[in-house]
Amino acid sequence: MEAKTGTSRITDLKISGLGGAIGVNSVRFEQAVLGAAMPENQLREDYVRARLRRDPDGKLIAIPFPTQDGAMLLTLANADGLIRRRPRAPTAPKGTLIDVIVFDHLGSPF
Repeated sequence: MEAKTGTSRITDLKISGLGGAIGVNSVRFEQAVLGAAMPENQLREDYVRARLRRDPDGKLIAIPFPTQDGAMLLTLANADGLIRRRPRAPTAPKGTLIDVIVFDHLGSPF
């Protein structure tokens, strides 16, 4: 990751759809500190539902929900954002700098 803590950047993100890629422009990734360890990732890029908060110094902290099953809609409803996990990302210990998508357009205070 090249971005520094507290910075944001605009990135084009391609999402695979039925029959091709759908372009999603201007997805904003924020830098956050991982609030809980995460296991290594598999072959695809994943977006993990998370709660976000600020520590006393104002740093954004991302805490992944322990269960990410697609049928668990309550975790999506309670999520403040998504943690981006790159393909084959190694185990990430608590305190690792990560990229998150903040759901600020839904009224999130972050």
